[in-house]
Amino acid sequence: MEATDDTQAAHRRWNRRDVMVLVAVAVGFNLYCNIVNSNMFFDPIGWEDPFRHLGIGLYYADGRFADTTYKISRVPWNTLQFVVRQLFTTEAAGAVLQLVCGWGRALVLYSLGRRLFRRDVALSVGVLAIFLPLFHADGGADYYNAGAVPLYYLTWLSMAAWVWKPSSWNAFATGLLTAATLHTCPQFILTGPMLMIAGVAMSRFAGRTWRQMGRAVVLQFVGVLAATALFALWH
Repeated sequence: MEATDDTQAAHRRWNRRDVMVLVAVAVGFNLYCNIVNSNMFFDPIGWEDPFRHLGIGLYYADGRFADTTYKISRVPWNTLQFVVRQLFTTEAAGAVLQLVCGWGRALVLYSLGRRLFRRDVALSVGVLAIFLPLFHADGGADYYNAGAVPLYYLTWLSMAAWVWKPSSWNAFATGLLTAATLHTCPQFILTGPMLMIAGVAMSRFAGRTWRQMGRAVVLQFVGVLAATALFALWH
């Protein structure tokens, strides 16, 4: 049993070379797009939604600026934007945001793949995620879709971690990440049924009992409430 556990732990562990490959591909792809097609980094003039997000990212700390709608319903994304735009120039911030979100998405999917597939398959999934056009440029780097996707896949990863090894923390973390995703892109609530069906199927396949799953759901709900309260206090 110990040998099996060691083998499973090694199967889930990150490979340093794989991580470096993901970093290199993400940086290379962002540099290429910045030179050949920078539209993914900068929003077209006149688009109202991205304009609002750009303004919120720049002036999030100013309570007098757009203190409604997107500013209170996209707290994780607004916070990330604000930090990046304080650290980098306006010209560089868009590329940095896309790099962080793109590499984050790739790393999360690679980590999820390491739990479900072979190493080469996991690496392929991670690399493919960098090139996925979906959520890349719907409104540009200033739009919340760029930050919602890594959080969404991180929710899947946390759920898979609970299936692999049920623990109160994994269930609670899944709730936290669910709330973070919804408070970045509320439309993701439409994927809720798919997430629940997949969670039940994976859990039953892994031999988890209905009682274990019920406890996990309660802890996830507590996590959602805790994160929502935290976002409300932060804003």
